[in-house]
Order: sequence, then C-alpha cells, then structure tokens
Amino acid sequence: MAELLAALSEQQRTMAALITSLSQNSLREAPTAKASVPSFPPFDRTKETWDVYFARLGQHFEAHRVVSDNRKRAFLLSWVGSDTFELLQKLFAGEEIANVPYDSLVAKLSEYWKTSVHVMAARCLFYRQCLQPGQTYAEWVANLRGIGKDCQFLCPDEKCGKSYLDCLIRDVIVTNTPDEQVRLAALQRPNPSLAQVIEIAEAHEIATKAMATIKQRPPEVMADVQQVRMTARTAKRPSKDSGLPSCPQCFCGHNRRDCRFRLAVCHRCKRKGHIAAVCRTTSDADSRPVRSTQRPKKKAPRGNLRAKIHEAARLVSLTPTNSEAHRSESSVHSCFSLSDSEMANFPSESSLTKSRRPYWRENRKIWASLKVNGSQLIFQVDTGATSSMVGLRGWRQLGSPPCSPTNQKLRAYGGITVPLRGQVNVRVILGEQARQLTLLVTDLEQGSNLMGLDWLDAFGLRLSPYDSTCLVEEEQVGAAIKDIALKHEAVFQPGMGACTLCKAHLVLKPGAQPKMFKPRPLPFALMDAVKAEIQRLSDQGIWKPVPTSQWAAPIVVVKKASGGIRICGDFKVTVNPQLEVNQFPISRLEELLVKLQRGRHFSKIDLADAYLQIELDEESKKLMVVNTPFGLFQYQRLPFGVASAPAIFQQLMAQLTSDVPGCAAYLDDIIVTGKDVAEHVQNLETLFARLKAVGLRCKLEKCSFFSPSVEYVGHIISAGGIRPSEKGVQAIKQLPRPRNVHELRVSLGKVNYYAKFLKNFADDCALLNALRKKNASFIWTDEHQLAFERLKGKIAQATMLAHFREDLPLVLATDASQYGIGAALLHRYADGTEKPIAHASKTLTVQQKGYSQVQKEGLAIVFGVKKFHQYLYGRRFELLTDHKPLVSIFSPSKALPVITAQRLQRWAITLMAYSFDIKYKRGTHHNNADALSRLPMGPDPEFDKEEAHWTELTDADLDSDLFPVDRSQVAEATARDPVLKQVLRFVTSAWPLSAKGLAEEIRPYWNKRNAIGFRKGVLLYKTEFNRVIVPLELQEKVVPLLHQGHWGVARMKQMRVVIVGGQLSMQK
Repeated sequence: MAELLAALSEQQRTMAALITSLSQNSLREAPTAKASVPSFPPFDRTKETWDVYFARLGQHFEAHRVVSDNRKRAFLLSWVGSDTFELLQKLFAGEEIANVPYDSLVAKLSEYWKTSVHVMAARCLFYRQCLQPGQTYAEWVANLRGIGKDCQFLCPDEKCGKSYLDCLIRDVIVTNTPDEQVRLAALQRPNPSLAQVIEIAEAHEIATKAMATIKQRPPEVMADVQQVRMTARTAKRPSKDSGLPSCPQCFCGHNRRDCRFRLAVCHRCKRKGHIAAVCRTTSDADSRPVRSTQRPKKKAPRGNLRAKIHEAARLVSLTPTNSEAHRSESSVHSCFSLSDSEMANFPSESSLTKSRRPYWRENRKIWASLKVNGSQLIFQVDTGATSSMVGLRGWRQLGSPPCSPTNQKLRAYGGITVPLRGQVNVRVILGEQARQLTLLVTDLEQGSNLMGLDWLDAFGLRLSPYDSTCLVEEEQVGAAIKDIALKHEAVFQPGMGACTLCKAHLVLKPGAQPKMFKPRPLPFALMDAVKAEIQRLSDQGIWKPVPTSQWAAPIVVVKKASGGIRICGDFKVTVNPQLEVNQFPISRLEELLVKLQRGRHFSKIDLADAYLQIELDEESKKLMVVNTPFGLFQYQRLPFGVASAPAIFQQLMAQLTSDVPGCAAYLDDIIVTGKDVAEHVQNLETLFARLKAVGLRCKLEKCSFFSPSVEYVGHIISAGGIRPSEKGVQAIKQLPRPRNVHELRVSLGKVNYYAKFLKNFADDCALLNALRKKNASFIWTDEHQLAFERLKGKIAQATMLAHFREDLPLVLATDASQYGIGAALLHRYADGTEKPIAHASKTLTVQQKGYSQVQKEGLAIVFGVKKFHQYLYGRRFELLTDHKPLVSIFSPSKALPVITAQRLQRWAITLMAYSFDIKYKRGTHHNNADALSRLPMGPDPEFDKEEAHWTELTDADLDSDLFPVDRSQVAEATARDPVLKQVLRFVTSAWPLSAKGLAEEIRPYWNKRNAIGFRKGVLLYKTEFNRVIVPLELQEKVVPLLHQGHWGVARMKQMRVVIVGGQLSMQK
C-alpha cells in the first residue's frame, strides 16, 4: 500500500512538472505568431517628438512580450516609416542597416533629434503661461509641468539637487490666474502647497459651473449680443427735446428740404419721397417676422424656361454702395444689429449658390462666409458694431489662439456691457481679398460672430444704414434682365443652336492622303454608356451614320464630372496633320480690357456647346468621320479637337461682338459691362439681339449677371481694375517646410529661380544655406521656420504673376517626384527671361505612387495641361519635361510607339487637342516645376477622381479568377523573393542614380526602372498593358498553364505576365 501511494505521488509530481513546462513553452512561443504583435504607427515628427514615440514603442513591445533585440530591430525598421528609414540608411551609410543592433539604431536617432533648449528662454515661457479660455486648472498644471522639465528648477546645492518645480507652479497659478477669488483664497493661507492651491481652484470651477446652471439667464438678456436689436424705425427718431424738426422722410433731426431721401422710392409702397423704414403703409405681412430665406415668390411665367428667367432676374444683387457708413462718435464700441435698408444691399441665400458670393441675406439679416486663420466661419454683418468679434464657440473653431489684453469696452444697445476675453490678430479672406485684422473675443459661450465696421472698411464694403440706392438699382436691373431674357427667349431655349451666319470650312494641304483607322476596343464597362451617347448625338443632329468613308478617326471617351461621358474624335492621327489651319488673330488681353475698363458690374455669358453650334459645309463633313464599334458616324457640326476650330470660332465671335460696346469675347468666354446700369443693360440687349439673329443659344443656368467681379483668363476683373487670381500663387505660398537637406536644396532652388525679383536675396537665405554646408546637422528650429516663411511671403508678393499676354510665347514646365507633381506656366520674353503666370502642384494618391516614373512624369504633364486649359487651348506652346522618353511618346509629330502603356496612350490622346512643341530640359535647370513637385501643396480631388476612374477601367485586374494564382499569393511570394523584394523597395522609395554598386541580378530591373510599377504589393511591368512580374517560386504553377494554349512566340510575348528567373529580360 505504501509503495502504491509513493508511486501515485511521484506520478503527480511528474504531471505537474510537465504542465509547467508546457505552459512556459507556450508563453515563449506565442509571440512568434504574426497576429500576436499588432502594427505600430510610423513616426511623424510633426505630431510628436522622438522621445514620446520611443516611449510609446517601448510600451508596445512590453505589452506584446517582444524581448529579443533582433525582433525589436525588425519591428522598428518596418514600422518607423519611409522617411525615418531613409534617414537611418544615411546615418549608417556603408553598413547593412538590418545588421545594426537595436540599441545603436535608437541611440543614433535619439542623438539626431536631440533638441537643445535654452534654459532662460524656457523659464521665460514658463513664467508667462496663463490660463487659456476653456482650459481647466488641472490642464494648466499639466502644461506647466511639461514646460518646466526644460527649465532645470533644481536646488543649487549639489548635495541636495531636489526640484522646486511644484513651488514655482504654485506661484505662477496664483500670480497669473484670471479668477480674483482663487487668488484671494490662496493668499489667505500663509504658505499654501501646490495641492492646496489646486484644490481651491477646482472648488472655484465647480462652484462657478453650478452657479451658471442655477442662475442661467433667459436668452434675450445676454446669451447673444445680436438679440439686442435696434431697428431703423425706433433708434433714429429724435427726441422731442432735440430742438430739430423730425424729417418725415427718414425721421432724422433735420429739415425735410435737406434730406437726401426726398427723391427716394419706398420699397414697401413704391411711392417717392420717403424710405421703407418710416413708411406708414402697414400690412399683416410687414408685421410678421420674415422666416423665409428668399423673397416673396411671384407667380412665375409658364414653362420651365420662363421660370428660369424669372429666377435669374430675382437673384440679381449688386455690390454694396460706397457711401460712408454711419459711425458712433463714442469711445465705447457699439454692437447694434442691422436695419432693413442695410439688408437690402446684400444678396439672398440662394443667390450665394448661384453667384458664389461670400455673403447673403437670410431671416432679415446679412451673413458673410469668411475664412479666418484657415477656418471657415459665418459672420453676421453689422454696421452698428464698431469692431468685429466672436464668441467663445467661434474662438474655439479658430483653434483657441492666445488672446492678448485689450483696453476696449464693448456695449450693446441699451447700455449692456459685453464681457471681453481679449483680442487676437487673424488673417481673413473674403472672396479673393485677404487682410490681416484684429478680432475681439467675447466671454460669451453662445455669442454671435459679428463683422463690424472695421472689417467692412478693410474690405471696402462701406455701407450706410439709410442708403437704399443699391436696392433700387437691384430691382431695376432684375426687371431689365427679365425683360431682355423674355424678349430674346429663343436664345435661352434648350437644345442645340445652329449658326446661320456661316458654316465651317476645313482646307486640306496639297497632297493630303485620306486616312482611316479601325475602331479602338472599348472597356466593356463603357459599352452601354457609349451606345447611349451615340444615340443622343444622332438624335440632336450632331452625328449622322454613314455606310462608307475615306476618312475615319478613332474615338476617345472622356469621363465628365457629372458622371456621364463625352465622345470625341482622335483627329490628331487623321485630319489635323494635313489641315491648313485657319489663322485668325485672337485679341490680346490688353485689347479686351480696354473695352471693360469703365465697367461697374460684369455679366458673363455662357454659350451652350459653343463649337457644336457651327455647322460644317458638305466638303468638310467628309473629313469629320469617326469609327466606332457601332459603325461610322459623320459630324454635322464643328467638333472639339479639330486644329482649326478655335480660329473659326474666334472669327465668328469677333464678327458678333467686336463693335458691341463694353463686350469682350475670348473664344467662348463673353463678358459684358457698362459704365452704369443703363449702358450695361443696353449692351446686353445688343449682344442677345445679335446672338438671336444668327441662331446661337446660351445656357441661362451658367450665365451670371451684374457681378461685382468676374474671373477672366486667369485674372479677377472688377471696377477697381485687374489683378491675378489668388489661386494662381497658392502653390508658392503653401510650400511645406523642408524635412531634410535634399528638400531644403530643392526649395532653395525654387527660390533662387525667382531671385531676380527679390531684394537682399543672399541675406534672406543665409540662415537656410547654413544647413546645406558639409557636415552640418539638419536641425530645423523656429528661426529657420521664420526665415522660410518670410522668404515665401516675399516670393508670393514679388512674383505677383505676370499678365497673360497673347503676343508672348507660352511655356509649360512640369515635373514629378516620389510623392508629388507640379506645373508652372510661364511667359518667355524677347530677352530670353521667363516669368511665371501661374503655378500648380498636387500630392500623389496611393494609387499614383505606384506608377512607374515615366507614368508619373506623364501624369504631371496631363495635370499641368488640364489645370491651365484656359491659357493653353487654341494656342501653340512649349512643353518642358526633364524625362526624355516622354518627348517621343507625346510628340505631336510622331506616332505613338507600338508598345506603350495604356495609360500613356490615353494621355497622348488627351493631349492631341492641344498644339505644342515638347522639349527635354535637364533636371538641374528645371527648378521651377521641380520644387512644386517635391513640395506639393496638397491633393487635387477633382483631378484624382477622374484619374481613379480610368485606373479602374484600364489597370490589370489582379484579382481575376482567370489568373492561375491570386494576387495575395503573388504579393507574398514577391516579398519573399530576394531579388524582387529589393526591386520593390527601390520602386516604392527611389532607384539609385547609377547601376554601379548594384548586384548583377538587379541591373536588368534598373535598366527597365521607368516601366516598373506596383499595385497591391505586386510588381508590374508596364508596356502596352500592365504585366505581372511572377516570382521564381510560382513559375512552376504559371508556365505550364501558359503553354497549354500552344501559342506562338508573338502571342506568348503579349501575355499579361512576365516570367523572371533572376533577370527581367528572359521573357518579355
């Protein structure tokens, strides 16, 4: 029995030891699973310091039991991000970074990003810290502790060395607190500790919130300054003791014969001799609050077109008058709200949508949409407020900028004092104007945002509470436009117009030979849409089916922003090279401005499908034939993309508008103006009469009437003159700060390109150039940032873009980098100098970053051409690129190479509508566009959306069931392949400038680097279509399936795969 018990006991001990061993083994092995260690975000220096990132990474390793230095190094290199990875490669140049110990990597990065802090500057910042609006005392203490760690508040006795930071935090709180009750309670104690002061402050916070809840005031008392109202009728009647007679025309204290409203027309009763504010005619409608955001609706004329005419006339609004605003003489600022007559000077809310103006009228108030410090805010326009202001909610929308003290006092109507938190300096943008202005911050949570007289004066919007001239003109103009539109109703009818003045005639060069191209294959996804569009064109008489033709061009399908498609003929390959292109002088901008210089307001007229309104003569129709998958179709109207079309259309516009006063036409852009309303209306009447006489039609929805300013040929034209559009210089103003020496060199190269426009250029760049010196550490400080911003500001001002001139050559320079594309449009002058007209840049999307370099450069060209279409279309220009292969691919005088990527083919077809000479320019002399591409201003959603659509239609479908292995298998095998893994790294980052030093098996890929891209982890060899590069380990599955069809050599080379065996050239 004893032996049995001993055996059982021994068995239990053995089992327990086995269980313990298995448990320990499982704990050690668990972290090896991929899913057990989640990914960690990359390091972003703009969001956190390296010390914070490293501390978080250490906790991540601790939480997931990553203890091995090798695994830590592998995770760090894979997670840290491409920029930091590239930095490590430079810091450990000559070493294999995968073999560098983990501690060495961390130590080198910590040393590189170690920030040197000046103790006295840190202490000065510490002592100046104040409690910010909306900040709690606990948050204030935490902020002080964060600043105090750099202040070295330590006991001078070396033996002690204790920190006295808590005592100083207590002193700062008691000294700088805005709450007198907290300071008083703290000083009542002889020597309170920091914890005691915080306890007092938090108790005060709780009590304040409780009192606000208990004693919450009704909304009309102080919740919103704007609800303290002073109407024109009650506020401006003089008292009985004023000593002056009360004028019955405006209720002001002067004699009736001196009143400037003696001849004014009342907007309420329509009688002359007084204004609406003092009108004695009342009705139920006048006494009720106006809730609608629109004017009272009148019965619209019958028919959809007449309803549009009625709406267009109703929405006419003129610029506020320039009469001086009434100002209060009191030193105390006032904040009254608007009178009825002021509201009439601004357009309605729906007019904002129609005319894209930044202000509108709603609920008997005037509102303005302003961009303040980059944030869009809605302000109520208030001529009774001397200063502009925001409440706490609006202040927080601006990012809670620090408030500086102000001695101003703010008083609402009735003597109520409005508490102020302080004032801030802000950058305000209204429409195309930008100003640096002062903004008051009230201490009211629900306080309204008011645009007062100071901002109105700064933007030139000086209003008078009693001036009704603007509304009188507005009603007159609306009625006049309605009469004109109804009189010439045929001009605005839906459908295609047909010019009766002339027909387009195309002249061939001697010896021209007919060319006929077979239809190009279309993506199946577009077949139905193309068929429907062909039917629409045929129904409208634009296309006509024909059985045979000697000429036939393939079609190009373009995606429209609305979601539909546009079909154009690719006449670049058939008719255009053999045409005697019509030559007609296009008016220079200076000539157009002579007609517009006296204008007060401007109307922009949009011709519906401009070129298609001109019919072709019978001989020309034989040339304008397109070949589609559904047969041959002949153009009956002048199509887009024909080389002679711009000159033919400009000649027609010149015949119609050259002798119309105040009318300028640049291709299909027509602007009409006049020195006064009567002349403006008369000029519109003359233009529409001529358009009606020759059968042309306009799109009423796209026409704008009596706008204070219009954008025309890249300029803003207003009564004050002409200036470049602010959008033209945004690419320069928004250059981001350089992140390394290379980006700094690129940025300074851009600056140096425009050095001729700047004074003291060398002095301005001295501090930045110091970072480029050999062996200098790249440490970007606030001083560098200030110098960089100052330099950008000077550039943006100095390069106020050159006026667009028709008599000067145009140059479009484009470039692409790893993460951005840029374009610069320039004029070349007689002395050889070049001055910029406009700049544009955008960051690449994730999809576009996978393009090969040749495709990125091509994308930059298409981006530049589309951005500057208004300048380039119909003119010959010079296209500069630093990528030599594109010179032959996009050259108008050369046919497309037989083997060209589909994307490049599509872009080449897009460019066929333009007339240009493409030239190669070395990258070292290409700084203007190069800097924009390397420091792009941001994404371009509209352009990216169109490109993404075509990418979905034309890219290889990597997930197709027809492929013998799926995408994930190819991606995983590529990541394991020692050669392709290195190639993928080069494609996603950057190829070496030279093949020297590369392994022998990598060199074939370097030779084809411009044609290699990637998508979803799969390498693609981009020829006439995307071809998958198959890793070596998957060839056993792929090759037998390819040979099952017994294809010939040519057919095998057209397969959508490339078989590699260490070299790309084995099977292509």
